[in-house]
Amino acid sequence: MFRILLFFPFLILMTTIQAQNVYQLKPSKIQLGKVENWKNDTMWFELSNTGDKPWFILPQHYGLEFQLIHTRQMIQPGYSTRLGIVYYTEEEGPFKLKIPVYINVLDESIDLKITGIIRSIDPNALVQCPTVNRPPTLNPKPVVNDTEPLATLDPKEEKTEEIEDTYAFEDSFVKDEVTDETATKWPKENSDDPDAFSVGAPANSIVLLLDKSRSMGANGKMEALKSSVGKLINALRPQDQITIITYSRVVKIPLLADDNASKERMYHIVSQLSAEGGSYGGKGMMKAFDLAKKYRLTDGNNAIIVATDGKFNDREITENDLFKEAQRHSRRGITVSGLAFGEDPRAVEFLKALSDNGKGKCIEVQKVSDSERMILQLVKELSYVK
Repeated sequence: MFRILLFFPFLILMTTIQAQNVYQLKPSKIQLGKVENWKNDTMWFELSNTGDKPWFILPQHYGLEFQLIHTRQMIQPGYSTRLGIVYYTEEEGPFKLKIPVYINVLDESIDLKITGIIRSIDPNALVQCPTVNRPPTLNPKPVVNDTEPLATLDPKEEKTEEIEDTYAFEDSFVKDEVTDETATKWPKENSDDPDAFSVGAPANSIVLLLDKSRSMGANGKMEALKSSVGKLINALRPQDQITIITYSRVVKIPLLADDNASKERMYHIVSQLSAEGGSYGGKGMMKAFDLAKKYRLTDGNNAIIVATDGKFNDREITENDLFKEAQRHSRRGITVSGLAFGEDPRAVEFLKALSDNGKGKCIEVQKVSDSERMILQLVKELSYVK
């Protein structure tokens, strides 16, 4: 009996190790927080094959409350695919989803966990899954395989065994999904792709300090900044990590490096940025120093990048305080760089001094239209400054 009791936890441990060597799920869970005007938005996970053998996602049984979107393609070792969840409900308040997904090489499920609080529901939102093979989207692409007819469901009809046994697939719906023609291999390293990191480039731990004060709303600066951050997000590899800090009247941290957020979640965070209030960046800068130290990679590229069009307005934190902190962190391998929007000479001078003390770079954005790849290019340049 004693041997059996010892063997049981060992078996659990070996099963866990086996699962870790077969796949990686990002994020581990999605926490939406409070949501206004619920509209059945698709929530995305990224599932990667970290093993040495190909596998595929088994057909998923489901009811009327959610839709699982996944590919039918075989996922080769080192490749990733996306899993989409569409949740249908007419109830407001907190919800918690735990949707099991199975792959053919594991007996245990891969659980997709989503939590949130629905504050209100959009009048056009669907309360039941209306289709089986096709998720509800505007202008969806046609199903490639027309030998499998769509099984539609009238929301007024009751569930039947036939509908319960129907599988949910959609290859053509998922943008950039893994197919024979377009596969997403990670780490995404390609010396021929200007928007990808070069082969052998070190892992990045980037802290972005973004000015969202009122002045950033003029002349398209905020939209240009969001586009530039989006380019960096698109190039991120699994070994890279990013923290986003914003400042105006107050300092906020919408994304931490250990949030395990999907790229779709990152895009959403950036898309919600809007210009308002003052430019109190000193406190934001001090927070950036703290988080850069917390998420520092021993053998990676550690960088703080400040994007602003003006000087900081904090009275308690002087420029000399920031310069000294930049020097101190540069000695620990954390660089400080600036992206100067606008034409304020004092702001440019400040960012240049901050970057000099932080052993980084300062880039002046002469034309807003030229800024789309500036943050990505800056990170790539910093990767080789050792």
